[in-house]
Amino acid sequence: METLENELLDTLKFDYDRVNSILTDKKPSAVWESYYNGEDQVITEKDYSRLGRRLFNTIKTRYSENRSFRSLTNKYLKSFEEIINNYQKTNDENKISLLLDSESGILFILISHSIGKLD
Repeated sequence: METLENELLDTLKFDYDRVNSILTDKKPSAVWESYYNGEDQVITEKDYSRLGRRLFNTIKTRYSENRSFRSLTNKYLKSFEEIINNYQKTNDENKISLLLDSESGILFILISHSIGKLD
């Protein structure tokens, strides 16, 4: 997954060290739990920093216009979701929360939302 993540960030020309500044106050684990429980509007563009909104729009546009970017994005999301599914099989909520609240989880939530997956 790390290789896919690095490739994705390189394609977006985005520095991994800035991932923590994408969301303002919402924790990715809370967003995921709300989504998983079927709630509506679990995250909006208002939940992103200015930088996060800019990246959100870049991903949204690239995903719809660029087939290789869409393929890379889908591989990354699938890989991340497989890890979550493995933790769910063992009912390890702590590991799920830690993963979601990491830089990888922030990126996962942003990408999922950007492509309409959390709507």
